[in-house]
Order: sequence, then structure tokens, then C-alpha cells
Amino acid sequence: MFNYYVTSLQASDFYVKNLPLLPEAESTIHMHAGYLPVGSKNDGELFFWHFTKKFIGDKPRTIIWLNGGPGQSSLIGAWTEIGPFRFLDKNTIHFAKKFKGDRPRTIIWLNGGPGQSSLIGAWTEIGPFRFLDKNTIVTNNGSWHFYANLLFIDQPIGTGFSYVDRGMFIKELYVMAEHFLNFLDRYVEIFPEFLEEDIYLAGESFSGQYIPYIAQAILEKRLLLKLRGLLIGDGWIDPISLYNSYLPYAIANNLVKNDSEIYTNLTQIVAACRQILSRQVNVFVSQCYYILHQIMNNGIIKAQDVGNTEDSCINVYDIRLGAKKPMCGSNGPSELEYVSAYLNRQDVMSSIHIDGKNSEWRAFTRLIFASFRAFNSRTSVQLLPDLLSKIPIVFYNGEYDFICNHWAAENMLDNMTWNGASGFDLGNGKVAPIHAWVVDGESAGSIRYARNLTYILFFNAGHMVPYDQARRSQAMLYQFIQLNITYPNNQIVDNNHKKVNQNTHHSLNLLIYYFYLIRERYKYFSRRNISTPYFQLFFGHFKTLWNAESYHRQLQFWTKQYGKIYGIYEGTHPVFVVSDPDFLQDVFIKQFSNFHARKITMLDSVSHNIFFTNGSEWRRQRQVINPSFTTTKLKTMTPLINQSINDLMDKLSHHSNNSHEFNIYLYYKRLTMDIICRCAFGIDIDVQNNPNHIYFKKVEEFFDNNAVLKSPLFKMTQLLPEIGCILGRLYFTSNTLITYINKNILPFISSTKQFDESPFMWLLNRLHTIVEQRQQTPTSRSDLLQLMLQVMTQQPIQNLMENPIKSNNWLSEDEVIGNTLMFMIAGYETTSTALAYATYVLAKHPDILKKLQNEIDEFFLNNDIDDEKIKEYFDYDTITQLSYMDMFISEVLRMYPIANIAIQRRAMENTIVQGINIEKGTIVHADIYSIHYDLELWGPDDPSIFIPERHKIKRHPMSFLPFGAGPRHCVGMRFALMEIKMLLTKLLRQYTILPGEQLESNFNINEQAVIAPQAIWIKLVKRET
Repeated sequence: MFNYYVTSLQASDFYVKNLPLLPEAESTIHMHAGYLPVGSKNDGELFFWHFTKKFIGDKPRTIIWLNGGPGQSSLIGAWTEIGPFRFLDKNTIHFAKKFKGDRPRTIIWLNGGPGQSSLIGAWTEIGPFRFLDKNTIVTNNGSWHFYANLLFIDQPIGTGFSYVDRGMFIKELYVMAEHFLNFLDRYVEIFPEFLEEDIYLAGESFSGQYIPYIAQAILEKRLLLKLRGLLIGDGWIDPISLYNSYLPYAIANNLVKNDSEIYTNLTQIVAACRQILSRQVNVFVSQCYYILHQIMNNGIIKAQDVGNTEDSCINVYDIRLGAKKPMCGSNGPSELEYVSAYLNRQDVMSSIHIDGKNSEWRAFTRLIFASFRAFNSRTSVQLLPDLLSKIPIVFYNGEYDFICNHWAAENMLDNMTWNGASGFDLGNGKVAPIHAWVVDGESAGSIRYARNLTYILFFNAGHMVPYDQARRSQAMLYQFIQLNITYPNNQIVDNNHKKVNQNTHHSLNLLIYYFYLIRERYKYFSRRNISTPYFQLFFGHFKTLWNAESYHRQLQFWTKQYGKIYGIYEGTHPVFVVSDPDFLQDVFIKQFSNFHARKITMLDSVSHNIFFTNGSEWRRQRQVINPSFTTTKLKTMTPLINQSINDLMDKLSHHSNNSHEFNIYLYYKRLTMDIICRCAFGIDIDVQNNPNHIYFKKVEEFFDNNAVLKSPLFKMTQLLPEIGCILGRLYFTSNTLITYINKNILPFISSTKQFDESPFMWLLNRLHTIVEQRQQTPTSRSDLLQLMLQVMTQQPIQNLMENPIKSNNWLSEDEVIGNTLMFMIAGYETTSTALAYATYVLAKHPDILKKLQNEIDEFFLNNDIDDEKIKEYFDYDTITQLSYMDMFISEVLRMYPIANIAIQRRAMENTIVQGINIEKGTIVHADIYSIHYDLELWGPDDPSIFIPERHKIKRHPMSFLPFGAGPRHCVGMRFALMEIKMLLTKLLRQYTILPGEQLESNFNINEQAVIAPQAIWIKLVKRET
């Protein structure tokens, strides 16, 4: 190594001569290289390599000026227009400013690591040369030296050619910055013209930590240096954003599947990482870095060239490429092999003033990486706001970089405050738009500006953007430093070509603007400091939830991870998932006027019932239907319910006689269909004796196949609720057309099979017929249908919206039919499922079954009711006196809530709930399972244990939500509870329930419109009474 005092050396001592293999065309490039100290003799020395700019903007040019007339002297132009002089008065000549458009500029380039040599950038990215093969060097047409001098510095000490005594490596960023200033002081002594040059700091990866520290030190301590700006590519700047980005970026790019074992493991690692980050944030957090390590080694490899073998892994610098162990996480450009061999040649080292006997160039020094931990240094993201108040900064990212991905960069910028505003906010409710970035007539990426900051996303690039997109990175530099130069001929963009592509550019702008709007929507929760699980662009959490084995368990899983209030996206639409009872009480009850609507579905515009309607329509329908479920009305229904239950008991007697196990769930479905048809619509379809009745089959088909929920149109509505009305009409019209063809066309075509008709539409059409028949033959029955028909004729001529006070007691024909269908479907499935769960619990808990039987027996004994009287006597008043039965049913509905997806509300106005701003249109979804299993709400006993007595204690009003809450709670709740109590009382009075051999194996819970078991296999044993 050289041992010298800097002041004894001159620029000529660093001049590079006779560098082997250089192209002859580049002979005009002047280079200097060598060592300069960073302090005292023992502090080490940094190696630098300087390349001069290629194109000189102020080369000699002559302009011949002619004035007109004819007869006008050209000296007029010389002295009044373009010449160097002007007259201020008759005795004073003023020298016009001499404009030097291409002033000297130097780009100081730093690679990252820490421990990565900046000569990688010189020879594979922005420098004048690249290797074609090990013996051939070619011109890099994307080099940055076309527009500026380039200065590459191997730092910190010990990196690349730079050196220090072993064991003297530095560990902190502020020490690195001090060393760098000392180096620049020595450099200015050798090259004093450096003081006249505009300086730009540039680099990538971990230089995202170096550059802000060096910039801050220059601006505070070296004011004579003209630092004009920073360029940071794929920077390691904000560790929190980076660590939080790894799993969502991996999922979005199909490197990890969210239903895989690795995903489950990663969510635990992420949770542990977040706990650490909540306490302290260092430049490196090894426990968090493990997220990247796991994905790299266990994720899905997309590259075809490496295959998916045991020794293959993901290339974290470019997910399009693969890697092989042991190089996982250490990948670099393939040309590095040539670069390393070249720089370690004795003749090359001699040319750049290195004693080759004692030196070796290393692309990456692992000892630096291991020692430079910066535990006592602030992360550089904290320096950026102050720097942006003084100089402009460009941040850029390659779209396929994983380790320093663009999701993290964009999140960092969106949440950073600088120059008086947050993120890309421009004030007055405006945000900086995303523009299409076009280079040489091609879409190169997107670009965005705000308050001294530029952000560029490069398409088709990985971690080393200038390596992948040399020409485009060169264009970025040109645009940033705003050179006034003449392009070489091969870089002139033809104006005609621009015009031809103008329309394409407009289309690109529209697409990018749409992309921008989507990204803005996905900031809904981050702007409110609300956690959200990882999601996919465009789909949000939609695919995760639809593909999950269980919707409610997925929500429970997320609640454990993210707390009682977190956010998910259905498509691009925000949904609060809440298990905080106070928050829900505000939404469902206290602020009901702001949250009186449910989520938009495609059925809203065609169903016309109280479940789907909102506002004044909902109030009017609810006002009409409520009287059908008063105590008086329920008492009149008990004979009809008794009749259906007695029919069931006759059926069950057969099974008790032969002692065989059977699926009682099927019988419950037939029972509840019978009851709802008799009590609500006055129809006796006798399903229990005719299980193949067409109405029953269609309702079963609706739930078994989830005909509506699985419809592509229904899923599309969830993604784009704005077009729900259109999709609903399309669904309705297409099915109406199918019905017409089946009825009026296909019968005349022999041997033609009819088209499948939606069970939902089939039922809707048949209920039209029932309503028409009831209108033609009025009845004195006081069932729900008759009550609705009575008010149907009272519909006012004037529009209700014109006078919402008067004439509120009416229904349209569509509303009568819509509510009839809704009660048929809801009353059938939910009640039968609740009975199924209750029977399952009784089969599993003989002690609880015995307590219920004792309560029933005691009541019958005290009221002198024998088995013969029970069929006639049993009524509404009887069941209200069975208190343990009440607690039992409540506990069943707590542990097995049925309608999880239905308990949500939509904000109809902008409002604030518990300090959180909620915008109009936002959904608040109650996570019932998390609420019902919350130890704080249902303790002190373990909520996973079935204990009816826990309902003796008064709980939070929002801790029990099987029927919803607030004014929009289930209107048929009391009717359903009456059915359940009456059936269980009669059943347990006569039988003891035993578990069947298939009880557990067939209990599997399916979740679509309701959460229901597959089957309930039991045995019935006749009691001795």
C-alpha cells in the first residue's frame, strides 16, 4: 500500500494509464484512481476511481447571425439582441451573463451491503464500461458518464480495495460519515476543481443508510461543497416498512400461498418481529430479517432456469430469477466473475495505483457486513425530512426487487412528513398524481413528484436498476440534473414518433392513474393507524376469505394477530373487522342513524325485503312486519307449531324403537320448513311426510349449492359494489329469460332438455303465484302473508320520498313477495341449524341433558301435565317458565353462532367512532366468533367450555350477537326461539339423546350463507316417565 502525506501528491500521481482491454473509442475518457486516508495513519484508507464526463456541452460552436431588412445591419443583433454587450446608457456598456449550460457535475456512487464494493456499480451499472466476456470490454451506452463525472468510492474502510487493519472495522453510520468527510477533504486538496462542481450522491441498497448520513454531514460541516441532490435506488432506508412488506409482497407475487404451512409459520414470525419493532427500531433486526430468509428458502420459485429442487431458492434481488444454494441471498450479476478476474490482474492493479502483492479486490466483504450493525445509529429515514427541506431527492425502485421492494418504499413515503405535508399530499384535498414515465417512446415505469421529492418505479427491473435498465436509468439522471446538452444522434427522440405514440401515452396515463387510485384506496387503514393483514392488489382479502376453509376462523385468526379492531379489503373497499363491544355498541345502537344499512349485494335491487333494503324503505317494511311477531301473535301460532312438532315426534318414534343412529338434522329441516310455511304463509306443504316436495327441494338446493353466493356475479358485486345494481338486474333478467324459454319455447322442441333455473329465481316466481292465489281467495288467517297483503292495497299514489311522514303503513307487491321469500329461506335454515347444534351439545353432554330433563319434568309435575295433555296444552306461556332451557339455548347460540357474515353495517355518512374517522360507504363487520369466545366478556370460565350457567351473569350488551343488535336485529328472533324451546321441551320429555358412531366424523362445519354442520348422527332412547 502507499504510505504518503496527501499534500505531497498531485492529481498526476493518480492518473490511470494503460488500462488493459479498453475499447479504442473510449480513449478520450480520463481516469484517476488510488487511495486517500480517512484520518490518522491507523484509521485506514478509501479507494476511489474517477471517470470524466464524455460529452462536453460547451464545445466550440459558431452562430452566424443575419438581420433582415433588406438593408438592416447585423450589428443591431450584435449590440441589442444576442451579442455579449448591451448599453445601459451612452457611457456604460453592460456585459450580458455568459451562460454555461453544461456546468461541471460529479456523481459520487456508493454500493451497499454493508461491505459491497462500489466498483460493482462502476463495472456493471453506471460506469463507462461493461464486460461482454472475460476478455472483451465494451462501451456501456447507458453509462451516467455521458452527462457527469463519476466518482466511485469503496467505503466503509475494508470494503473492496479499501483497507484497514483487521479488527479495526467501524460499526456506526455517524463514524462512516466522518470518515467520508475526511476523505473528501483530502480529495479536494488533490483535485481543488471539485469545489466548483455540482455534487450528487447516488447509490443503491444499504447506501440508503450511507447517503443521508453523508449528505447531512456535508450540509452541516462542509458548506463549500456544492451538494445539489441525492439519488437512492432500492434503498434500505426504513426497516419497519421493509420488514412489514416482505410477506404481503411475497403473497402478491405468488411466492407464498396464504393457505400454506409456510404462511402460517411466517405470520408467527411477523408477529414476533412487530413486537420487537414496537420496542426499538435498529438498522438491522435479525429476528425480522428471518422473514426474508424463510421466504427465500421455502417460497415458490418462479424461475424456470433453476427448477424447484432442494438446493434451489428465490433470488431476493430479482424474483424473476432463481438461485442455488449456497448462493441464496448472495446473487449478483453474472459479469461479476469477469470483473473480479480483471480487477485482480497485476497489470490492472498497477494501472490504478494498487500494490497487487498486498491487495485483493473483493466484491463483497463479509467481515464488514458482520461488524457494521449500527446499533447506536438512527435509521436514515429519520434524516430525510430535514434533507428534503434543503435539497431534492430521487427515490427509485425496480418492480421485481424483493429485499428492498417498492411496496416498502411507497409505504415509507406515504407515511413520511416533509416540507409541511404528509406523503404526496398537495393540499386542498389533492394528492400528487402518478404519471406514466416514458423513455424513448416506451413505457418505462411511473413517476411522481411532491415538494422536492421524486419517486420512480422502474418496470422490468430488479434490485440493480441501472444493470437491468441502463438507458432508462441514464434518462432518469438526465431529467433530474436538468442538463442543457445536445444528445448524440442515436438518442434524439423523433417528434413524429412522439405524436404517433401520443394516444398510447394517454392510455398509459389512464391506466397508471387507475392504478394510483387503487393504491390510494389501499391506504385507508394505514392512514388511520389500523392494522391490516396482507392482501393482494385488486382483490384485497377477497380471495383469501373465499378460499379459506372457514370464513369465521380466518377472521378469528386475524383478530388474534391484529387485535379487536383491524381492517380488511373486499376488493378495494375497506371493511373494519371489530370484536370490541364498545365500538360495536356505537355502530349498531348509538350511531344507528349513521349505520342503518348493510353491505351492498347484487340482490339489493331485486329482493325488496327488509334484509336488503335501507333507509326509509327499510323502516316502512319493518313497521309493517313487526306486528307479526308480538307476544299476542306468537301465542296464536303455538297450535300450528305444536301440530308440526307432533308430526315430527311421530317420525322419531320409529328411530327410537330400532335403536339405530340416524341424521336428525334432516328432520329438523323438514320441521322448520313446515312451521314457517304454516305460520307465516298459511301453506301446508307437509314436508315431513313429503320430503321430496318441490318447494323444500328448491330451498335445500339454494343452500346446498349456494346458488347465489357462488354466482360469479355475486362475487363481482363484492369486488365492485358500485355496479351491484347493474349485476343484480343482469342476474334477474338472465334468469327470467331462462324461465321464459323453458316455459314458452322448449316445450315445442322435442327432446330438448330445459335450462337449469336458479333456485332463488324459481322460488321467487312460485311465490308470485301464491300471492296471486291468496289475493283471489282472501282468508281470515292472521299470518304474516295476510298482514302484508292487507297493507299492500294501501300503497299511496304519491311518492313516499315526497312526504315521508304520511302513509307509511304500506308494501308494494314486490316487497310482499320479497319478504315472503326471505322469511321462507331464513326461517327454514337458521332455526333447523340451531336445533342441530343444540342436539349435538346434548349428545356430548349427558349431564346438561339431564338437568334440562329434570327442569321439564319438574315443571310438568307442578302443573299436573301428563303425556296425553302435552300435545294440546303445550303453549307459549309454558316455555317462558323454563329458565335453564333459556340459558342452554343461549349457550348453544354463543358457541355456535349461525349467521356470521350477516352481522355488519355500512356507514351512510362520514362519522367518528371511538376516535376513528370512518368514511361513508365503509363496512363495519362484527367478528362474532371472537366476541363469543372472548375471555374478558365471557369469563371467568373458559369460553370454549359449554356452561349454560354463565348466562346468569349480566354481560356487555354487545357480547351476545346471534341475532344481531340494534334496530336491525333479526325480526324473527322471538319466533325462532319459541320454535326451538317448544321442540326441545317435547323431545327431551320423551327421549334421551345419545351420540351416534358417526356424530363426530360427520359434524364437519360448512360455511356459506350460514355456518352449519354437515350432519348430526344420534340415537334416541325412549324415556320411562
